[in-house]
Amino acid sequence: MASRSKDKFYERIKEINLIQEMLPESSLNESGEKRNQEKAINRASVVMLCSHIEGYVEDILEEFVEKIRSSRLKSKRIPTILKVMLCRPGLKSLTNSDQNILAKRIPEFIKKYEELWWSEEMMNLENFPEFIRNDWQIGNPWPNVILSYLEKIGIDDFWDDSNRIIKGDLDTLVDKRNLIAHGHFEATATKDDVNRYKDSAIRLVDLLDDAIEKHLENIGK
Repeated sequence: MASRSKDKFYERIKEINLIQEMLPESSLNESGEKRNQEKAINRASVVMLCSHIEGYVEDILEEFVEKIRSSRLKSKRIPTILKVMLCRPGLKSLTNSDQNILAKRIPEFIKKYEELWWSEEMMNLENFPEFIRNDWQIGNPWPNVILSYLEKIGIDDFWDDSNRIIKGDLDTLVDKRNLIAHGHFEATATKDDVNRYKDSAIRLVDLLDDAIEKHLENIGK
């Protein structure tokens, strides 16, 4: 079953279709104004598509953590690396050299996260750490960045030879997005390029959704 995040992505992707419909009709004797208009529309499509991929990844990470929380799993079923991420706010409070301060904060930290790490019972919802979205903001959705965040929830084998074309398209898309965002006017894309990147992004989201759903099922077994 599709995630809420995937449904949201499909709604967002409609914006790309709407923008592409604004492209002027091609002709052999196109004016410079029409060529500039086409270039601007395709550049905008690249930037927006990249942002929608970024938004999906951040949304699905949050949705994953919400589902872990609502499943009320025993702590041993929760991936250790995810526990570390969920403890980050508390860990930041321990970066202090004053022993008197640490003498107070360490017991508070242990008490706050004890159930997450050591309980043999199903976790109480009120004791599950709060999801801090700032800790899960990925920035540019480079393939390796996406993998690094998947690893934070316990998935470490997403990219392989079966999806290397999608990975290559994503690399190219993010690279073009950065060039456009930093004022490189020569960085552009054709209508065919945009359609390719859009189709590849849709396949990427499908793959990510399936991988995370399977991961959830395995955690719950």
